[in-house]
Amino acid sequence: MYSFTPDSIGEVLMRVKERDIWIRVILESERIDSYSEYGRIRVVSAEVKLNQNSYLMHNKFTVNDGSVVLMDGLNYTWSGDKKNDENLVVIVDERMVSALEFEFNEMWSGIFRKWSISCKKTSSGDEA
Repeated sequence: MYSFTPDSIGEVLMRVKERDIWIRVILESERIDSYSEYGRIRVVSAEVKLNQNSYLMHNKFTVNDGSVVLMDGLNYTWSGDKKNDENLVVIVDERMVSALEFEFNEMWSGIFRKWSISCKKTSSGDEA
């Protein structure tokens, strides 16, 4: 997660953890400041690691019970919640969920891969 500052989300994570739900979070180390919820959730509620990758942690997805992934463009900040146009994609496809859970577990273990997107030309010559 790139940025995580709202107290309200930190409070929810604390309540969820009280119900013995396992929570792991990876945060961008460059975004830990006095506004970040890092300290509070680290001490009280969740297993939290800071990004050890040389690139920015700009991934924004959650894996829920190994069966659903929420993927979005939202930075978990006041502006992300109140001001910006954002998106949320709910993924229930078993293969996609499994792949993203694998990706998270690799990142949790300190393995970071740089992925690239390649565009293919359509029959009209346009990029797809």
